[in-house]
Amino acid sequence: MSFTYSYVQPEEYHFSLDSIQASATIAELIRQNVPDLSKLSSWQVLDLCAGCGVMGFELSWHLREFRKFDFLEVQEIYQSYFQQNVKIINRDEVQFNFILANYEQVRALHQYELIICNPPYFRVGQGKLSPSNFKNRCRFFIDSDFPKLINSILTQLKPTGQAYLLLRPLDDHGRSIHEELRGLIQGRAKFEVVGDIRGTELVKITIH
Repeated sequence: MSFTYSYVQPEEYHFSLDSIQASATIAELIRQNVPDLSKLSSWQVLDLCAGCGVMGFELSWHLREFRKFDFLEVQEIYQSYFQQNVKIINRDEVQFNFILANYEQVRALHQYELIICNPPYFRVGQGKLSPSNFKNRCRFFIDSDFPKLINSILTQLKPTGQAYLLLRPLDDHGRSIHEELRGLIQGRAKFEVVGDIRGTELVKITIH
C-alpha cells in the first residue's frame, strides 16, 4: 500500500503501517454504509490516542468530505509534529484540532459521530519495558487503562455514531480481548470485528 500524505514524527518512535491501512479500511466501510457522503461534512471525528495525527490525517485523505477533526493525545511531544503535519497537508477547509489531554479528563458527552483509535497494544507486564518512558507510553497502557478507554469511547460517541479500534489479540497472555470487551460494554453497545490489519483486529463499536 502506498503512502498518501508524508508525515513528520519523533525519531525515537515511528508510527506503523497499522494506522495507514486501518484508515483506508475504515474509509471503505463508511463508503459502503453512508449513502450520501456529502453528509460527512457535518460529522465531528475524534482520533483518540492520536500521536502525531496519522490515523485521522489518513482518513481525511480517503474521505475528503470530512471537515471537523479532533485529535486527543496525552504526550505533549507530539504537538509540534502534529502542527507541522497540518502545514504539510495544507487543507484550510478542514478543522484539525489538537487536544492535549488524557481521555479520562474529557468531560463533554456524546459529541462525535465517529471515533477512531489505535491505542497502546499492551498492558504493563505483557512485555519488556524500554528504557525510554516515551516509547513505553506509546506501546503500553501507562497513563490510563483499557477499561477507561472503552468507557471514554462510549461516553463520547453519539447514539447514532460508530467507533473503530485497532486491538491486538491477547491470547498469548491468557486473555480474551472479546470477553473483556463484552464485560466492559455490558449491553450498552455492540461490537464486531470488521477487518484484519496485519494481524491486528479492527473492531467496530456502535451504540444500541
